[in-house]
Amino acid sequence: SYSFCTLLARNHSRMKDVIAENRGNIPAICRIPGRGSAFLVAPGLLLTGLDVVRSKPEAAKMKAVFHESGKQAPVVVDLKPFSTFFCSAYPEHLSYALVACDMKKIHQVTPVKLPIVSSDWATVEEGDVCLIVQHPLSITTTADTDTIDEHSNVDHSEVKRFEEILSVSETSLLGFKTNSNYNSAGCPVFNSKGVLVGLQSQLNGPNGISSHAVCIKEIVKHLFANGKMSFFETTCSSQEIWSTWHQEGDIIRSLRIMQNFQHTEVIQKAMSELCRYSGNETKLQQIMDNNGPKIILENFCRFRIDEGVVSSALRTLWNLSFGDDSRRKEIVANGGIPIIIQGMENFCKNEEVVEYGCVLLYNLSSLRMRKNTQHNTYLTNTAEHVTSHLCEKGIPAVLKAMQLYPASEVIIKFTLGVLMNVAKNTKDDEHVKTIVQLGGVERACGALTQCSHNEYLVENSVLLLSAVVAHKDFALHPALRACVIPLIRALKIHHSNKTMAKHGNQALWYLGLDPTNRVVIVRNSGLEVLDSTIDAVAQTLGT
Repeated sequence: SYSFCTLLARNHSRMKDVIAENRGNIPAICRIPGRGSAFLVAPGLLLTGLDVVRSKPEAAKMKAVFHESGKQAPVVVDLKPFSTFFCSAYPEHLSYALVACDMKKIHQVTPVKLPIVSSDWATVEEGDVCLIVQHPLSITTTADTDTIDEHSNVDHSEVKRFEEILSVSETSLLGFKTNSNYNSAGCPVFNSKGVLVGLQSQLNGPNGISSHAVCIKEIVKHLFANGKMSFFETTCSSQEIWSTWHQEGDIIRSLRIMQNFQHTEVIQKAMSELCRYSGNETKLQQIMDNNGPKIILENFCRFRIDEGVVSSALRTLWNLSFGDDSRRKEIVANGGIPIIIQGMENFCKNEEVVEYGCVLLYNLSSLRMRKNTQHNTYLTNTAEHVTSHLCEKGIPAVLKAMQLYPASEVIIKFTLGVLMNVAKNTKDDEHVKTIVQLGGVERACGALTQCSHNEYLVENSVLLLSAVVAHKDFALHPALRACVIPLIRALKIHHSNKTMAKHGNQALWYLGLDPTNRVVIVRNSGLEVLDSTIDAVAQTLGT
């Protein structure tokens, strides 16, 4: 008798200790009338079971009741699923939902801490005693019914139960003893130290009644995989986050880390890893398949004053910008051009940043309309979309780059290439006017004169001049007069380059519309050059 009484006293003392450890969690737990329980895991965000709120329209009709078991008067708030709603679709056993609620009356309630990193993940084993906070439902409530259990004979008041974990499955489901007197759903499970360890429910199912809890660690992993960690406030260190979620060489993990967290050091490491592996085609495809351009650009923009992040992002985007147009289109569609230009402006003293920026802008401005030959229509008008952005700030940015780094052949070549793509693809003469007014033609003329034996630079210069004078109003522009002699000389030096011959011939013909230019062309063997390059034009025309 003495031993039995002593055991009861010890158990009572132990339960009091568990309640004491969980005292701070209780105010965050609420009742969803007729459906079960839920609890705050972030300001204005409830975690509950999928059996409690199954869809946005359903949740929009529901309310949450706080403080029913305390000294305060109960507080009723609306659920706001059209603000935030996320639920697990797969795997089926997770069965949880996140839903927003009105915060006006509960702003002082401290949410239950969701364990974000591995150091906060409590070990759960068979035999552990846990505290489950429930709002009982009628035993007739099932997992596949839409019935609202609010008018049954069951007392829906908050109940605190101490339950022993009877089993832990391979899928991390915690099994508890089934109680045939009530059902429950969306109930938080805490260990003896007040740490959230599970989400419990007991409902009628196809195989009868069972009481189990989804291990909270599995819910957290699912939230991470779906990029939903940004919902939660975290005081975890960058090192804790990195050691929990990073896996060397796993590009998808790196993307998810960038999607979920905003710690500077974490983003620096993740972006650097993306950059390191983005030279691999398999990894590049993984980036594309997992919304990579959008995630990279969002973090590029968010950390635009961090030189390391910007540099790594540019190099990764540079690798993505090669290959088929779909990758470049993704970069453009997610606002890549203005973000890249901003990075070039912020770190104009970093030659590598400027260089990658120029090459990227060239690759992106190379996008063109694709014709659907079956229906004789154009599928996209990406070129116009690109050049409108480039004209606003891109043209000044690349010309400034050329001015800052006059010895960089890479920057000169791709600056001229960007200007050529703009002039070639645009239908708006204002864009060409911007190029001329900001000195783009003078830069091309300078490249023809000073780098006359560099075929790549000369070719881009010729292509740019050809694209500019194709807008006939500019063939007579005084700025073009200085280009006639350098153009003739370049075509003589690189006479075997058919691309240059074709576009150089076109440029000379248009420049000849100006009487002053015609005299210069005749006096500097321009007619011979026109004659020698006519074959390249004829081949293009198919004659």
